[in-house]
Amino acid sequence: MRKDDFHTRAFIYPQLVNGTRKNDIKIKVIDLGQNVKQQKRIQKNYKGMKNVEFSFDGFNIDSLKWLKNDIDVN
Repeated sequence: MRKDDFHTRAFIYPQLVNGTRKNDIKIKVIDLGQNVKQQKRIQKNYKGMKNVEFSFDGFNIDSLKWLKNDIDVN
């Protein structure tokens, strides 16, 4: 979530926070964090949320497999 994305910050973010705190939803974040500083910056964007997992390798085939692990495709 970008700081200049006011729609996400105003409407979606509060719903994500409430949903994760109630254990209604689980969030997986894929972003490119090539060092600890970048990874901490990414994690800071999701402060206040629970049930959040991070993949810092960017969007690639492995990240798609990681996402698919929680999706029932049957």
